[in-house]
Amino acid sequence: MIEYGSFVLRRFNIRDIAHDHLVDIMKRTGETVHLILKDGFEGVYIDKVEGEQSIPMVSRLGMKVDLYSTASGKSILAFVPEKELKEYLKIVELKPKTPNTITNPRVLKRELEKIRKRGYAVDNEENEIGIMCVGVPIFDHNGYPVAGVSISGVARKFTEEKIEEYSDVLKEKAEEISRKLGY
Repeated sequence: MIEYGSFVLRRFNIRDIAHDHLVDIMKRTGETVHLILKDGFEGVYIDKVEGEQSIPMVSRLGMKVDLYSTASGKSILAFVPEKELKEYLKIVELKPKTPNTITNPRVLKRELEKIRKRGYAVDNEENEIGIMCVGVPIFDHNGYPVAGVSISGVARKFTEEKIEEYSDVLKEKAEEISRKLGY
């Protein structure tokens, strides 16, 4: 029975499970929605639904991304086990992508604590100037943050009210996706 369960779980394709939810998020917000899969100490864009109001972004399917400088990535890091986070901070060099990128491990750890408490992360032009993102983690059947979903758009449009609105939509959809993954 355990072997069969493992086989079934391996057959789940997170992109297939999540895609309709990403489309729904885009329709509700008009913004671009990204899905990244955690791959070791990096993330990989595995789906992208461009919003009606979107502007060109550097993201593309298959592209690797640093976890510390994106909303999805930080939302994943906030929920990995403490031992894994310590290893991450020891191995990964926090290089500045923009003047807003968090490059101090202590500052990043404080940011991750805030993310755990509120349930979402914000990328305040930390990965790309002019682009702001809100992201949340997606959990697997073991409660591990295997992926992250985010809403990205023009930074000046991301008011506190919009961030709250977007985070609510993301949390709702991420919970649905996580449930389908057995969480």
